[in-house]
Amino acid sequence: MAFLVEHMSWTGGVNYFKNLFAAVHGSQLVDIYLVCGKRFSSTELEEHAQVIRTEFLDRKTPSWYVRKITNRLRVGQDFLLKKLLAKNEIDLVFHFGDHWYCDGIRSIAWIPDFQHIYYPDFFQRDEWLHRQDQFSNVVERCTALLFSSQNALEDCVKYYPKAAEKEKFVLNFVSGKPHASASAPSHHELRGKYGLAEKWIHLPNQLWIHKNHLTIVDALALVKNAGHNIQVVCTGKLVDYRFPDHVEKVQHRIREQGLFDHIKLLGVIPYEDVIGLMGYSIAVLNPSLFEGWSTSVEEAKALGKLLVLSDIPVHREQAPTRAIYFDPNNAHAAAEALLQAYEQYDPESEPQHFAAARDSYDRRWAHFGSEFERIVRSVSTLIP
Repeated sequence: MAFLVEHMSWTGGVNYFKNLFAAVHGSQLVDIYLVCGKRFSSTELEEHAQVIRTEFLDRKTPSWYVRKITNRLRVGQDFLLKKLLAKNEIDLVFHFGDHWYCDGIRSIAWIPDFQHIYYPDFFQRDEWLHRQDQFSNVVERCTALLFSSQNALEDCVKYYPKAAEKEKFVLNFVSGKPHASASAPSHHELRGKYGLAEKWIHLPNQLWIHKNHLTIVDALALVKNAGHNIQVVCTGKLVDYRFPDHVEKVQHRIREQGLFDHIKLLGVIPYEDVIGLMGYSIAVLNPSLFEGWSTSVEEAKALGKLLVLSDIPVHREQAPTRAIYFDPNNAHAAAEALLQAYEQYDPESEPQHFAAARDSYDRRWAHFGSEFERIVRSVSTLIP
């Protein structure tokens, strides 16, 4: 089967594909082809796939424009894609993003979440309309729908009635063996490299507005004013394309509250360092207002870490063994959760939590791959 990459600027999408490729690597059923543009490059994705490159998947090339207009008008088949797939004897495609129609080609469309429904103010009007049209088109044209959570599946049926007519599957994402990273730096090395305190809480989210960093800044101000000293270390891209001034707003709030020693914005750092920061943290924090399925939660679960989570349906569905939940719209509740995490931390029990998580992880990882194989077998029997 082919995994179609229309665009891949979203880190979560890259991680999803990367881990899915690794989970089914060596499968007797799933031969992985990565169909992408000639300008696309990702060593992580190409490692487990046979790569097929084509110019019509490169943005703003002549063939890209022709295909985009044809698919948007829904005037017929996607002949460019169909010809490429037929040439490589591919009859099943996994994808997310804009959809297309190719007679005789089965498709599994992954829809990560429906954030635009719940938080329309987080999108420009044109982007909101495009997203709405895109999802309607995907639901109408795909052979089957795939979701990362039961919550997302229920949202799809609720807001896109035609989804009721489609085959639907839930595949809970499992992160790719973060505990196996032998190159992760030591606690001492991380402190020296990034100027960290002895103890920290790790917040590994891109600095997008819905990731809710401002509530954590306000919570840390409350913690500081109450005479406590907690440090939150943030990793992930320091940009939100929808709100270009958001990063500056967060940085301004940090300066305004005098929290330089209480919150660190490290930006994008090596993955080994991310896993090191997570592994040595006293807890992993995700204050997000909305998630499709949190990669950082899965990575923390694999390491046996305590999680401090916004109380949203998907975080409950991910069901970590050790978690503290708080109202993401309440800085006081977030402050109490952070203090509770510090009070609960027991370094002597961490190795036991890690060992238990490793055993659980191996079972979940195996299920992740076998469940995807089951979905592929099921869709392969459907009429395209």
